[in-house]
Amino acid sequence: MHFAKMHALGNDFMVIDSVTQKVFLNPKTIQALADRHRGIGFDQLLLIEPPYDPDTDFHYRIFNADGSEVNQCGNGARCFALYVTLQGLTNKNDIYVTTNNGRMILSINHNTVKVNMGAPNFTPKKVPFKANTPEHFYMITTAKGVQLCGVVSMGNPHCVVTVDNVNTADVTGIGPLIENHERFPERTNVPFMEIVSPTEIKVRVWERGAGETQACGSGCCGAVAVGIRQGKLKPNTPITVHTLGGDLEIQWSGVEGEPLFMTGPASFVYTGKINSNTIRQIRALHLAQLARKQELAAQANAASAPTQTATNAQTSAPVQNSTAAHNASSANNANATLSEEQAQAELENDPENFTIRSNA
Repeated sequence: MHFAKMHALGNDFMVIDSVTQKVFLNPKTIQALADRHRGIGFDQLLLIEPPYDPDTDFHYRIFNADGSEVNQCGNGARCFALYVTLQGLTNKNDIYVTTNNGRMILSINHNTVKVNMGAPNFTPKKVPFKANTPEHFYMITTAKGVQLCGVVSMGNPHCVVTVDNVNTADVTGIGPLIENHERFPERTNVPFMEIVSPTEIKVRVWERGAGETQACGSGCCGAVAVGIRQGKLKPNTPITVHTLGGDLEIQWSGVEGEPLFMTGPASFVYTGKINSNTIRQIRALHLAQLARKQELAAQANAASAPTQTATNAQTSAPVQNSTAAHNASSANNANATLSEEQAQAELENDPENFTIRSNA
């Protein structure tokens, strides 16, 4: 399988083209490939598919490092545009793509890409977010206190928290609490925004399924949209957004239903090829590590059994041990030596595989 490693402001991706080759992926394979110690390592995997509609150029899919599929990734969209251009899959300056959420237009100029991100959506049901009516501000209660925030969909959910100093914000503490809050049925991304001026902000983002990343394009777009809606940022003006990985320029009219535009760089790191046996071995290492963690968790639960109820002590450990044993068994099976053809067939016939379109 041929792939590229790319990044946009340090938000890094494994990019795979299924237009010219057959690709077989499932959550466990993606988790293993995302492992920064045993695999390729990335925040998200980007998949390029043939167009679903005759008037578009490609279909664009995004998978988080935990194997979950999401509908939007702004930084990934810029890498997508650079990849299909430099790999000769298109010679267009304006590239029309569909996502699981709708359509996007990617305009490329050398290594800089302008993305029409579509219109921000503040309707709670569309985010999705549990609230009766759209509001400029919401209060989210967490174990670390009440957080005042704004909520928006940029094709994926964002809960924007305004802070006095983004450098000292408790991103890794508050971020996962809001990400998994009961008011977000599909979880959420959590941008933390410091307002420098009406045309300049600093942003750090806790990403759903990935944790804190160097930059999150859609998160920055969500922050700007919420800032403009709350009257803190200037509409119809380029807003400079500083992230840990670099700067973006984002502009929105402030009129609901009108599109928001994001402009920023994208970069190639390297291209590579990984064979089926290597993928199996990476999966085996990942499953073995997962089994070990689950075994240790079961042992810890067993050690604390005297403080648990009898029912909990009797039921939780066997379930964890069973899961750990299953993963350990899968890891041992994957370690068996196969020919490349056998390994390819095994990956191809995995019942957990996503359905992936290809012209190959």
